[in-house]
Amino acid sequence: MSTPYNPGSSKTNCGFCAIAHGLFVQQGVRVTADELYEQTLARLGLIREGGRDPLPRMLIFPDAMLDSVPPSAEYSALRSRGLSSYTITSVAQDCGLRFTAGIRDLDLPRQFFEFSANLTGDWTLEAFVQQRREFLEGRGRTPNLEALQRHIADALGGHSILGSKTSNHYINVHIDPSGHVTAYDAQDGTFYDGRGLKRRLMSVDLFLHLLA
Repeated sequence: MSTPYNPGSSKTNCGFCAIAHGLFVQQGVRVTADELYEQTLARLGLIREGGRDPLPRMLIFPDAMLDSVPPSAEYSALRSRGLSSYTITSVAQDCGLRFTAGIRDLDLPRQFFEFSANLTGDWTLEAFVQQRREFLEGRGRTPNLEALQRHIADALGGHSILGSKTSNHYINVHIDPSGHVTAYDAQDGTFYDGRGLKRRLMSVDLFLHLLA
């Protein structure tokens, strides 16, 4: 299904779609995934030969050791630039998206999205804060409840992009002040709640928190 971000209904450009929607909600910028792909090719100095895309439209998951890994055949155009030039984080930054990136320290977002996936009916962010406090206390820490609630709201609230290595997919997520989760797949237009988000992604391996 086509969306304003994916008018050609591509099934492999979820990263570019997520960045495009992120730019809209953060800055009011309207751009398509195709336009961002073309801009990225221009920045990388890549051109088409025979009308074919020089790179797949699937953005790479960031990793500190990426540039020590030889590119696969389909990403061979990055041999002189390094795979890190085509990760979702590097491309999002080059496109002007402002965010903080969670790649290794994912304990908090993983716990929150697991919590939201297993609940039914109405609930509040305070319920998760209490669970998080008990989790931290079980590890010998003594967090102040109000400070913990502020930290969780600041760290998770608002708009973000989640990435999953399990499903090889990126998706936009919004968490409102009450803790309600709405995920929007800018690639195909599907909306998910917390339970549906878990089924779609299966794992959280990247958390890009968009700055207000």
